[in-house]
Amino acid sequence: MNSLEKLENDIMKTAIRIGSKLLSRYLATYRMKSSDVIVLLRSGSFDINLSDIEGTYKINKAWLEGDHHKISSVLFFIVPFGKEPSAGPRNILGLAKYFLSKGVELYFAIISNDYNSLKVVEDTLKFHGIDAKSFIVLKPEHVDSLPHSTISIATFWTTAYPLLRFHNTDAKVYLIQDEETAFYPAGISQYFAEYTYHFGFIGITNAHEIKEWYEGNYHMPCFYFPPFIIRSNKRRDPNASSMRRIFTYLRYGAPRNAPELLYMVLEEIKRKYDVEITIVGDKLPKKEFKSLGWVGADKLRELYENSDACLYFMFSRHPGVIPLECMDAGAVVITNRKHIKHSYLVHEYNALVVEPTLNSVIKAFDKVSRDITLRSRLIFNGYRTVDEIFKNHNEKLERFFNELSRSTV
Repeated sequence: MNSLEKLENDIMKTAIRIGSKLLSRYLATYRMKSSDVIVLLRSGSFDINLSDIEGTYKINKAWLEGDHHKISSVLFFIVPFGKEPSAGPRNILGLAKYFLSKGVELYFAIISNDYNSLKVVEDTLKFHGIDAKSFIVLKPEHVDSLPHSTISIATFWTTAYPLLRFHNTDAKVYLIQDEETAFYPAGISQYFAEYTYHFGFIGITNAHEIKEWYEGNYHMPCFYFPPFIIRSNKRRDPNASSMRRIFTYLRYGAPRNAPELLYMVLEEIKRKYDVEITIVGDKLPKKEFKSLGWVGADKLRELYENSDACLYFMFSRHPGVIPLECMDAGAVVITNRKHIKHSYLVHEYNALVVEPTLNSVIKAFDKVSRDITLRSRLIFNGYRTVDEIFKNHNEKLERFFNELSRSTV
């Protein structure tokens, strides 16, 4: 390289370095100004009135100490979601359909800074056959004009704040699908998420470990309902399995799903084995992987039924529904150990639950690839696990409804 080429190369490197720093600063500033939490902070949504907390405890105390209540209407406080929702919103829709089957009138309050979110949610509800009235809440004070409901339900921590200030209801309920403080590093998001657990809401959840955690740490009752998952239409023969097709779930912005570990594992598996890897969630721009992005329920069911293994990492308190959905289709689940218990994932019984290191995951994959007997046992016991959880599903929903309405006090 001559001196002129070297100079040009040095100038280019310097420009890239300076440009990268400027871009990083711009993106950081943009995120600080435009993130959902900042929008809520600016709007005054997090300005807590202690009298609202006292009022919430008073409302729920009267509900819990009263006799049987007739639930005539339910108001869901939600963030917007579309026609092909992820697992969390699918459980909201499942509950909504169940309430409809009980003759309950439904309302949805959409917490958003975009008026177009109203139509998105209305189209989603219509698509899923849910007859409900919807309202947009663009500012904190808009909750004051919402209709009376027997029960009002927050469905994500950001929706707990408008519910806190809403008192035109007989009971305030919190659908807790995970310990949401674990989603964030120390900072305002973690602080305001954790604050919601002190509001005095009655909890409902689809995981026993969340129920125990909420009741034990925040001293409010929490009622369990069985989750709504994508059930398989067909199951494979446990004795005729292989390990050629891998399904996994990638989200760059969700540390609880360990995207950095997943990426290393996928690269190593692809390097060592002749397998097809299908990724849903965020796209991974590498040709050796089949990266589909976000897909709907029917496509997910098809992927589960045609996958031999499910590679899934989860570090928050909820065990996740994807392992259950994969088990139901006969895909071997490989997942991570964590410092809190799994309720239904048992190592070498129905899944391989291993240390979250590259070597541990690869060794687990290699072991189950070679050991047909182990593979068959995991698949068979996976079926047993799912069948036990979803046995008498309607009866379990009835028990949940009776507990919530206080008819079995």
